[in-house]
Amino acid sequence: MQESEQLKEQTSDIELDLQAAIDLHQTGNLEQASIRYRQILKQEPNHVAATNLLGVLAHQIGKHELAINLISKAITLKPDNPDFYCNL
Repeated sequence: MQESEQLKEQTSDIELDLQAAIDLHQTGNLEQASIRYRQILKQEPNHVAATNLLGVLAHQIGKHELAINLISKAITLKPDNPDFYCNL
């Protein structure tokens, strides 16, 4: 398999994992959603959506300092996304 095909497959897998994490998050399964977001960030440490959503989740469970750090990182990675500022 060529390198570009591997990268495309990895990106596709990450996006599927992200959607699974979002589904878990939306249904209130915060522990499993957190695990999924963290798995994504292990593979791609600057994945902006996973960073932001893990920050939102951190806020929901009362880890406000962590939430601020994660959402601030998402803003640094993608400063033109107004949703991140609202989350902060």
